[in-house]
Amino acid sequence: MKKHTRVLTLILAAMLILSVGCATQPEPTAPPTSPEAEEPEIEPHPMPEVDPLPDAPSPFEGYDIIVNGVPAPSGFHHTVAGEIMPTHVTLLPVLNALGTSVNISNNHVVMEGMNGEITFTVGGNDFTVAGNTITLAHASYQTDGTIYVPLTFFREVYGAANTYFEGGHVFIDTEGPQMH
Repeated sequence: MKKHTRVLTLILAAMLILSVGCATQPEPTAPPTSPEAEEPEIEPHPMPEVDPLPDAPSPFEGYDIIVNGVPAPSGFHHTVAGEIMPTHVTLLPVLNALGTSVNISNNHVVMEGMNGEITFTVGGNDFTVAGNTITLAHASYQTDGTIYVPLTFFREVYGAANTYFEGGHVFIDTEGPQMH
């Protein structure tokens, strides 16, 4: 047992000497650098000027009225009484784009809408849908044989989901939820 105690004492003494020696050693530091070894300072280069990409042409260029994402040929919007945005659209080109037939006789218009039969007299702002009268803020009118209806006609009377003016075009959408 004495033999093991001596060996154990020697091991502990060696560990003590090594730990004291490590504690007194200074932390290693990086060797000093000479001025020649320093990296040269790099000046930043300015970003080259790039011309912006031109705006892509609108797929609806040249068309005033877009029905369910498709331009309505010969359809156009009109502004009444100096309004900033269009208040009226041509009736027949929009109905053609929607595939809706219409009967016009003596300024009396009859057609089928999404909510039933629509009747109205050109020049008035009362529109009848399936027996119910809807009065719009603007009246329909006719100029040079072309009938115009208020923009809101297609949403409030015809039953389209949405009708709006954006980017120089009138959009009439019959698909999707109706928004008021």
